[in-house]
Amino acid sequence: QDFSKAIHLLMEGTTTRETAEVRRVRKAWKESNGDPHATLKAYKGADIMPREKAILQGLKRYSDNPLEALRCLNHSMRMFYVNAYQSYIWNLAASRRMKIYGNHVVEGDLYYDSERDERCDVKVVKTTEDALSVNISQIVLPLPGYKVRYPENEIGEFYASLLQHDNVRFEKIDIPEATAKGSYRKLIVHPVNLTVEMNGSDSTCKSMKLCFQLPKGCYATMLLRELMLKTADRSNDLS
Repeated sequence: QDFSKAIHLLMEGTTTRETAEVRRVRKAWKESNGDPHATLKAYKGADIMPREKAILQGLKRYSDNPLEALRCLNHSMRMFYVNAYQSYIWNLAASRRMKIYGNHVVEGDLYYDSERDERCDVKVVKTTEDALSVNISQIVLPLPGYKVRYPENEIGEFYASLLQHDNVRFEKIDIPEATAKGSYRKLIVHPVNLTVEMNGSDSTCKSMKLCFQLPKGCYATMLLRELMLKTADRSNDLS
């Protein structure tokens, strides 16, 4: 719950592919040692960095309360940062899960036990026999939070090490800006209504049009990555 550091990280930015105006504001923040008055002056009327500007105005009003300064952002934006961290951890865990176990269901995996895909339907693969009756498409990984369970294998340990490294704990009693319930996402999903349209009539065709649908929380960029780069093992059928 180091909200001062959170503001500092936001104001520092990435410094890559940013305009001269944005770099000017970030430089003012750094050189003034985080003075909101000096940093706001560096905007010089430019219509840039609205989130940072809202926080700077909050710091002017709540100079000794960085949390209240952050609350000058709307609720959805404040939660966006928490959700982004959850997704970051999920992506690391998913990559590790595929690297270690591939498309095999193993003991300790979490899976949806019904087609409803609801939190209450998440079960643990307890035995090798259980693993044989679960399809890889049922396997889920948690977005970390205080109301989810974690895999009971090496991936669960990996989650714990990531959160410990970042000194992050999701607890119900914490303020909303510092916690989350958590949820689950499927490790592997299949696109539906997939169609392919080739732009050409012979083998020299260099482009095509893909149409498909993915569930909420899944991204087309990941499907395209797998089509073009093949990051997952496909030696076995994933259906």
